[in-house]
Amino acid sequence: MAIGSVTNFIKISGRIAHTPTDFLAAFPHGGTAMGEIREGGLAFNPEFEALTAEEYGGTTVDFVQRGPSASFGAVLREFDADALAAIFPNIATGAASGRPIVRGRVFDTTTGSTPVQPGALASDRAVSLVVSPRATDEHPAIYIPNAIPLLDEAATMQINIGIEVGFAVLFHAIPNSDGRLYDIGLLEDLTV
Repeated sequence: MAIGSVTNFIKISGRIAHTPTDFLAAFPHGGTAMGEIREGGLAFNPEFEALTAEEYGGTTVDFVQRGPSASFGAVLREFDADALAAIFPNIATGAASGRPIVRGRVFDTTTGSTPVQPGALASDRAVSLVVSPRATDEHPAIYIPNAIPLLDEAATMQINIGIEVGFAVLFHAIPNSDGRLYDIGLLEDLTV
């Protein structure tokens, strides 16, 4: 192992895209760009279950490996139509501006409108997701082949002078048909 050096520390500036097809192609890698992000991170959920021994007063004596799970959270910095359509279940297009409208609906009686109803499975809207760094030959990327787009439960849309507006989004990794949850590495080493 090499000796640690501050020159090896990295700060990754990145953006996200869904349904990438070619990691060797320029961003959005054959997919759909969703925009710039800030405060992003891949959270690894606990993969071990503690085994305790009653005869030792409930002391932990071992751990059992569980299946891994992870989720990627970030603040989306742009009011991008493609990003909003992937994240929010109900989006419309403004008749006058042609820009997206995020619609909170329990049900909708508007003619021609078919909102996602309560009780629908979020996995029906799953996408493949790539978190692509700007320095693709130096910084690692994150690829989640089957990600459920969600709003962060603690999300608030800040509207205030001097504060950048953003949507706190969460992509929960679920296994794809090959059992993959995520890959982290240089884009040139990853496969779709």
